[in-house]
Formats: sequence, C-alpha cells, structure tokens
Amino acid sequence: MANPKLRFKAADGTEYPEWGSTTLNKQGVFIRGLSYKKQNVVDDHTKTLVLRSSNILQFGKLDYLNKCQFVNKQPLPNQILQKGDIVICMANGSAHLVGKASCYEGGYQTGNLTVGAFCSIYRQHTFPIAKYIFQTQSYLNFISENSQGGNGAISNIKPSTYEDFECSYPCLEEQRKIADFLSTFDDKVEAKEQQLEALQETKKGLLQQIFSQQLRFKAADGTEYPEWDIVSLSRVANSVTAKNKDEAIKNVLTVSAKHGIVEQHQFFDKKIANDKNICKYTVVNNMNFVYNPRISKLAPAGPIKMSHVDCGVVSPLYTVFRVKDEAINIRFLDFFFQSNNWIEYLLSIANFGARYDRMSFNKEDFYEMPILKPCQEEQRKIAEFLGAFDEKIEAVKRQLEALREIKKGLLQQMFV
Repeated sequence: MANPKLRFKAADGTEYPEWGSTTLNKQGVFIRGLSYKKQNVVDDHTKTLVLRSSNILQFGKLDYLNKCQFVNKQPLPNQILQKGDIVICMANGSAHLVGKASCYEGGYQTGNLTVGAFCSIYRQHTFPIAKYIFQTQSYLNFISENSQGGNGAISNIKPSTYEDFECSYPCLEEQRKIADFLSTFDDKVEAKEQQLEALQETKKGLLQQIFSQQLRFKAADGTEYPEWDIVSLSRVANSVTAKNKDEAIKNVLTVSAKHGIVEQHQFFDKKIANDKNICKYTVVNNMNFVYNPRISKLAPAGPIKMSHVDCGVVSPLYTVFRVKDEAINIRFLDFFFQSNNWIEYLLSIANFGARYDRMSFNKEDFYEMPILKPCQEEQRKIAEFLGAFDEKIEAVKRQLEALREIKKGLLQQMFV
C-alpha cells in the first residue's frame, strides 16, 4: 500500500511503519437509524431528537439546533449517538446528499440523540482518523462510484457496500498525531466561522436599528436629515414580465434566502426547467429584484434579492421588478429588503393554500408594499455604511474559504 506525501515521525525521530489497508467494517460497526411513523413526531424538545440529512453540514459538522425533529419513540441503546460517532446520509431524494457524513463531537444534553432511518451511525473501535477518512477525496470518489438510484428513484448506498470501503491507514500512534494535527486546524476554521457568524449577527442588528430609525445619519454640518417618507413599491419600481423568447438563454436562476440569486444547477441535481417550458420563464437582468414565494426559517415571507447576473430567467412563480425612481438608491433598497421591515406587510396580504411552504397574493397588493424612503443623501450614507460592513463579511468569508482549501490540500497530502 502506498504511503501519503506528508508523514509524521515518532518522538525519537524514527519513521513509523508503512501504511496498511483496511475496510470500515474491520475498524468499526454500522448502526441503522431509527424508524418511526408520522404520528411519532412531537413538538416536545425533551423527547428523542432525530438527526436527518439536513442536520449533516458540510466540512464534517452536525447541526442539532436547526431543522430539528423530535419523536416520542425510544431508540435502542446502540442507536443513541456517542461522542466520536460518524453520522452518514445513506439515502435521499437528492443524489448529492448521499454519502454526506459528519462527526458527533458530543454536547447534546436535552435528551436522547439518534439518527433517522435514511441515515446510519458509524461507530469506530480504535480508529481516531475515522472522521477524516470521510472527508478524503478517495471517499468522495467511492460515493460517486457506488451510489444507486436517481432519475426519480431514491438515491442510496447499501450498508454492505459501505462496510467494504477500503482505505489506507497508519499505525495507531501516527493516527493519533494526524487526528491531533487536523483537530487543531479544525479549531482555527471554527474560530473563523464564529467570527463570520458574529459579523452576520451584528449586521442583522444594524439593519434593524437603521430601518426602525433608531440609528440615523446626519449631514456633514451636523444637522438632521428630513423625516423619512413612506411610499408604495409601485411608486419606485416597475413589474418585469418579459418572457424568455431567446432560445440561447438557458441560464435558469433560483432565489435563496442564504445565497441570493444563483444558478439553479448549484442547488438541484436535475434540470427543473426543460426546453419546452423555459419560454414561459421571466427574463431577469442585472439589478432587477426577484421575490421567491417559498418560505423558510431564514425567510418567513420568502426572500427578495437583487440580481448580479447579467441575464437569466426565473420561474413564473417568482415576482420580478426593477427600480424606476431615480431618487431611490438601488443599494439602499437592496439593504431594505435584507431587513425585516417589509415582511409584516407581506404576511398581512398573503394566502396559504395546499402548499403550506409557499405564499400567494394579489400582484396589486404586492406592489402596495410600503417602502421607507429617506432623502437621497441619507440613502447614500446608509448604503455606503452597510456596504463597507458587507466588505468586512466578505473578507472573512474569503479567509474562511482559504482555510478550508488549505485543509483540503492537507487531507490530500496526509491520506492516500
């Protein structure tokens, strides 16, 4: 078995033994997740918390604070997560989620913590590098080659296939050194993630203070700016209804509360907009605003985002508009829609039908949405202030991404 490029040495400077080969079932056991019925789901946080694919985050982390599902069913003793367990998504309707894996680092104290039936627990015996094995390129290649289903069927990997996953491994002492080194690097990544989260929370607070007018800007001579006007959206913007008549436009966009306006393929495995219905899609240009009626915890009334894409199309379910009032600073309006000031109005006019996760409303009512409108000079100052804060956030994001790339390179050098 070949050795990796980057090796550790013993305390006396001698080389550790050559790496060997093993399979996951020789180093641990796979435990099937808990099966339960819809009637077992309860709104009681003292009951069993069941982690699902949505709780398995990128970069080897578990989230047991958001998208939580509790059930009144008791897991078997071996199904209760223990510190060091790996949680793996074994089956999912979205193929790109299959194989996603994260390590449980402990810390949940409210009640029992387990995983659902579409997930598995990998419990290692004495295999301290296990959680990093699931982050290697060889593991990702294994997932790509062995996942089944798709094309309407649930994508999955058989537990027996997982058990036979072959990986290289060093002696226990070198494993511990690798795990300790990468764990220290993980701490740096986590610190940067916390810095980013703190900045994002600060921005939320600033948006709230500015658009509730608790925080006001002043003119250069120290005088107060005029009181803010309140105008309807129809006064400052026009609806965009142009349908796609250009067969060359294939850039289908979607609107994410977290990521803004992005290309559809970044979020979906399959092509949702086919050539037959793409002509019904609305054309979106740079600096147009797009409203997505799908609600979520991040966007309780659906997000409104400004496009930075030169040209694309969105589903006819979305509402598209562009600024027509020259007295409106477009960046200011973009920040206004990042605040929560418009959400209460939208909820007041919304209808919820069979699709409980999607809002509907009369378009005329939508364009009566009240928009806060300071004088142009104060708009400019607000946009510049929040824009500078966004630059700080983007700088930390770049630093975080750089750390993740370094870790990716380390994994490639430290594992075969």
